[in-house]
Amino acid sequence: LGYWVEGLAGVPERTRLRLAGRMAAWAKACAVAGILVAIHAGHAVYADEKTHRYKAGDDIALWTNKVGPYNNPQETYNYNSLPLCHADNANVAQRKFGSLGNVLMGNELIKSKIHHIKFLEEISKTPYCAKEMKEDDLELLYNAILEQYWFEMYIDDLPLWGFVGKVETTGQEQSIWMYTHQKFTIGYKEDRILYVRLTMMEPHELLGKNDASGGGPLKMSFTYEV
Repeated sequence: LGYWVEGLAGVPERTRLRLAGRMAAWAKACAVAGILVAIHAGHAVYADEKTHRYKAGDDIALWTNKVGPYNNPQETYNYNSLPLCHADNANVAQRKFGSLGNVLMGNELIKSKIHHIKFLEEISKTPYCAKEMKEDDLELLYNAILEQYWFEMYIDDLPLWGFVGKVETTGQEQSIWMYTHQKFTIGYKEDRILYVRLTMMEPHELLGKNDASGGGPLKMSFTYEV
């Protein structure tokens, strides 16, 4: 401040003292702010994916995004457009759109309220949904799996991908299978998530498209583990 005050040699002394006082107050405020930032950095705030830092037991949000045919990545639909497991009340769903680019790419993230994942905690095989697939549901799933539909999820802004099901061919006959178990793998270092991986397992055979009306509703249970 001394050099700055000397540069005001032509300014009346009363004005110089007043400006110097204001500058001293400003410098003090900046110093206090710097101390607060240092304290804040030294004691990291563990909250959620906004900080990308977690402590043991913190909730980890799983976001569902979109589905679409593997051979046409530009054709995508909202995750909830298929009869997959999701919260029943869509009106209170927590959504995240992200940047304008994400919106233009058709990304609409919806927070899953049926997966309960916590940092550094393993979860054994746990049911998260039971559905009674009706004829229309089976029709949608049958066609989606036949077209190799994949879906996208996010954990800590890291993408996860998986197929809805698989097609098995024996001779001239095809059978359609839907995966019913999700295995999440979360790699970490100290308080940060480094990578995530999703493995779809335990396929369940669906009724054939021509048999759906005669077979009645199909009851299916879905599970996950971490």
